[in-house]
Amino acid sequence: MRILMLDDRVPHPWLGAGYPRAQRVLETLSDLGHKVGFISCVTHDAHKEAAQSLPPRCKYLPQDGAQGIIRFVEQHAHRYDVLWVSRPHNMALLQRYLPDGHPVWRDYSLVVYDAEAIFALRARDMARLYPSIPTGKPLVAELGLTDVADVVTVVGELDEPHFQKRGKSTVRLAMAFETVAPETDFDERAGFLFVGTLRDHPSPNSDALLWFCEQVAPLLREELGEDFHLDVAGMLGPGILKNLARPDIKLLGVVPDLAPLYATRRVFISPHRLAAGIPTKILEAAAQGLPVVAPELLASQLEWKDRVELVTAGNESPASFADACVLLYKDALLWGKVRDSALAAVRRDYSQAVFTDTIKNVLSTTRK
Repeated sequence: MRILMLDDRVPHPWLGAGYPRAQRVLETLSDLGHKVGFISCVTHDAHKEAAQSLPPRCKYLPQDGAQGIIRFVEQHAHRYDVLWVSRPHNMALLQRYLPDGHPVWRDYSLVVYDAEAIFALRARDMARLYPSIPTGKPLVAELGLTDVADVVTVVGELDEPHFQKRGKSTVRLAMAFETVAPETDFDERAGFLFVGTLRDHPSPNSDALLWFCEQVAPLLREELGEDFHLDVAGMLGPGILKNLARPDIKLLGVVPDLAPLYATRRVFISPHRLAAGIPTKILEAAAQGLPVVAPELLASQLEWKDRVELVTAGNESPASFADACVLLYKDALLWGKVRDSALAAVRRDYSQAVFTDTIKNVLSTTRK
């Protein structure tokens, strides 16, 4: 098949924010023999930089503004079998100029809307914590973006029912991870690790880190003393986050290779109070053999159980989160059990084979 894909920008994995998954989609399509034309809708890279993250069968096609994008989608429909649109604002851009009923939507054999998650729900929760932040577009408007699509893909099962109620074929396309057999055990590790893009504030990642450093870290200093230290890996943005650095909290910025951190730290923390889709960083840490502490909110997204695949804490409870961190940090037997159970869960549900089969399923959708 020939596939025309639209996303914000070339999916460099180090950007986070869903781009590692977007790159894995492109790689899988390429491995299956499909040819992809890729249009960046927001940020353009030079072709040399774009080539670093695009697979061999993917051609980079940056366009000049919204009109250039619309013109390409209309004029080149005969060259492509599938139109694949990622993220709500990019689908909204197309529908602003090409509303439901426009013939171009039928010029493609299949239209895939990769919604990932329902952003209106996350925006609502963000406004609860930060009242000055606009709540964004209403849920009904975001769900209405599916009207031109033949199939909708999401990363987590909690979002599926919203799209299915609109009568849409909905497929859960999560992420693929390669599991790593850990070479270091409990006694050879120390410290905590947080990984996430921090270029914007407020965002789920920045809110989580601020909350942990301000509310949870003081409790861990009391309980663990000098044993408490946290490494933070991810692109840094606002000065408010940089001010969190202190002797026992290191802000590392972008770390191209996280493997050494995953192999030497003892506990991965995901103290998020906001979430959408699936907690990819939890899965990545688990795949690397690093046990995780997370709130019940994130555990429910994965359907993982407390003290089985991870250790859970009460949502937005600093004391509960600190207790969970101390428990996993000190209990070697529990640590080993959680590590092994999480590795098994990732192999079962988030392998490349599962991911590839899901993409095949998406592309085999029959237009109604």
